[in-house]
Amino acid sequence: MGAVGRGLLLALSLGRLNRATLEEWSPPAAAPAGDPSWPDPVEMSAVPAGEFLMGSDDPEADTDERPAAPVHLEAFWIDRVEVTNARYGACVEAGACLLPVGATFGAATKADHPVALVGWTQASAYCRWVGKRLPTEAEWEKAARGVDGRRYPWGSRFEPDHVNAGYTAGTAAAGSYAGGASPYGVLDMAGNVWEWTSSLYRPYPYDPGDGREDPAARGARVNRGGSWYYGAWYVRTTYRATADHMYRRIADLGFRCASSYAPAERRSLLMHCPSAERQCETERRIHESRPVTSTPGPTQGQLPRGSVGGGHNPQGPWAPGARESELQGRDRKGPG
Repeated sequence: MGAVGRGLLLALSLGRLNRATLEEWSPPAAAPAGDPSWPDPVEMSAVPAGEFLMGSDDPEADTDERPAAPVHLEAFWIDRVEVTNARYGACVEAGACLLPVGATFGAATKADHPVALVGWTQASAYCRWVGKRLPTEAEWEKAARGVDGRRYPWGSRFEPDHVNAGYTAGTAAAGSYAGGASPYGVLDMAGNVWEWTSSLYRPYPYDPGDGREDPAARGARVNRGGSWYYGAWYVRTTYRATADHMYRRIADLGFRCASSYAPAERRSLLMHCPSAERQCETERRIHESRPVTSTPGPTQGQLPRGSVGGGHNPQGPWAPGARESELQGRDRKGPG
């Protein structure tokens, strides 16, 4: 383990790694980011450019899922499975990521399970290290439901054998539920662990220009997908939850990464531009030059070559009378 990882482990063992430390921590300037000597060993699914319906007008849906509106996205790529303990551990070893809090992280039998108990800053740091970024809320939803408005990644009905959800024994190995694949072949978009997105928790309609995609802004960020601890209602593709930059008290919040580049293009860029600062800046510019709009876009095309697979407060924390815990952004809507 590198010096940074050893220091954080010592701090944890002494009880000195507190909330302020986690909120203020950032990867050291010298930490490798997007290091081509350790490419992220995960398949990425391609999501083609085009329009999809974001949100839900189902009468039973929560208020913060409305109104449903068309959103156009440029093509992007997203990890087929959630970031695992083993993958995240390599980042810790390199000194670029913070050691997670939780006994299962170092367990040999949990290496292929999704990493949990990581904050938004930690998740962002890992994605930067492998030359990627967190998906936006819009990207996450499109990758989960496709263009036919699915309630669940696999279809309109809840199928318990397609998902690790419903207060089970805990996390499962990433990608264990092949039957739960989304239209683009993305796995575990329902259940297993909640997933961080880059987006601040703001009301619909989705507008990336209103500040919700500002990475420097403070506030609760959107979690998606539900987890092993939650039931069918919470693993719907349109359900929105929130947490501040901290990890949850339950080991059910993880993440996956996305990119505006095809995997081969990203690897080439990393080889020629290994600097953390240059890579992050390049990715940011590419991402911002491809704005999300609510106007009609090109027709959905063929998947790009080389892709994989084809009680709560429904008003949200911006509403008058929202509970104090929601205003603080600590907990998602729902039990737990």
